[in-house]
Amino acid sequence: MNCSVSQGSVLGLLLFSSYTTEVSDVFDRHSGRFYLFTDDKQTFASGRVSEVDIIRLKLAVCAEDVAAWCATRRLQLIAEKTELICFGSRANLSSGRDLSITIG
Repeated sequence: MNCSVSQGSVLGLLLFSSYTTEVSDVFDRHSGRFYLFTDDKQTFASGRVSEVDIIRLKLAVCAEDVAAWCATRRLQLIAEKTELICFGSRANLSSGRDLSITIG
């Protein structure tokens, strides 16, 4: 093996974290609020019901940029494990509006 850190090694978490800290720049470019924890990334946005389409587009573009960032570092964003969760009133969530995003 020419490079890498063995899974479960003492330095693994530190080296992986230093390798992925630049992903915060991607979230910053999209003015997104986010949390990072080792290989988990979470971004979120809030707004009024009238802004749902803008927020959805913003999150979709951000997710695509994160996937591109991962690809340039030989990492993979697994779209099947990526989730979008919407919070709101029952009336607003059942309005028939498309609340999904597509990644990849």
